[in-house]
Amino acid sequence: MQANLTQELLAREIGVTRASVTNIEKGVQAPPPYRLVRIATALSVEPAELLPPLRVLAPRMTCLRAG
Repeated sequence: MQANLTQELLAREIGVTRASVTNIEKGVQAPPPYRLVRIATALSVEPAELLPPLRVLAPRMTCLRAG
């Protein structure tokens, strides 16, 4: 995703440091939900578009013992 914003401008708009934006981009730091909304608003996207895709896990097989 590209929004023609520098990290510095995005940081100012959402109220964090440029270093925090870098860490969020790298996945080192996860923003709290309210900040995710601010980032999405600044980028003109839905917050869900900033989240990684969910993995679908196979159902677990369970063994039932006759009692």
